[in-house]
Amino acid sequence: MNEIIERELQVIFANADVEDTIAAFERLRAATKEEDIPRLVEALKSNKSDFWTRELLAQPICEIGGPEYLRPLLDVLAKGDAEGHDNDGFAHFLMEMAGTHPAEVRQRLEQLMLEDKYRKDAEWLLEFCK
Repeated sequence: MNEIIERELQVIFANADVEDTIAAFERLRAATKEEDIPRLVEALKSNKSDFWTRELLAQPICEIGGPEYLRPLLDVLAKGDAEGHDNDGFAHFLMEMAGTHPAEVRQRLEQLMLEDKYRKDAEWLLEFCK
């Protein structure tokens, strides 16, 4: 367990002021390694995560975890949509991942499109696999 990740998640989930949250996220992001991504996905899906926390956590998950985590990322993207959020930051990180790993993202999205609940978002993200 990465103690830095756990400590910074506590600060982020405490809904501290904006500057404290951003500073905690920057420390978390700098400390995140590939083996920490499952913990960040767990935090992303947590009931403690609000729309802003989800957008913050999407960045290292997309950048470090990559296409392997498309299923939980799309689940959380849909949650934000259902809550009425624009998910602009979240969508940005997904688009960057699609541009960086187009073949792998395309392959995973084609599999996810077989499930109705992922079809719309998978079709959208496929546009960025160039």
